[in-house]
Amino acid sequence: MNFYSSSQQHNGLALDHTKPSKPFFTATLLISVFFWTWATINTITKQMFDLGVVSFLSVIITSTFYLYEVSIPRKLIFFSHIFVALNYLLGFVYASFYSSETVYVVVSQTTVYFGIFSVGWFCSSCMVLYLTRPPTSSTYSAPPDL
Repeated sequence: MNFYSSSQQHNGLALDHTKPSKPFFTATLLISVFFWTWATINTITKQMFDLGVVSFLSVIITSTFYLYEVSIPRKLIFFSHIFVALNYLLGFVYASFYSSETVYVVVSQTTVYFGIFSVGWFCSSCMVLYLTRPPTSSTYSAPPDL
């Protein structure tokens, strides 16, 4: 489903789908599908809503749109990744401070998991900005042949 050319304009920003960004968006899509499934199972089995159902779905949608070259603002792709990172950060704060009776920070496997994945998705958000940046016009010209 190629609705647009490989370099498309959207809100004044060109998304160049010829860049080596497809492996990144394919990976984030597959990772998001896995964790969206996990969040959905948690929601059903634990009778408690997991925000990952919504946050991972946002990455699934934006990554799919990007991979199929459907026009989508790069800010929306970025915010979908930030949404997942903030969701993990929320889990980190909850697991660290509110899951025990004490005032001290609790370091557990869950806390480490949330912390690592929060940092990972924040890095992923930065990668989105890098990979979807508008192409720059090069002012460099090769020296003439002698």
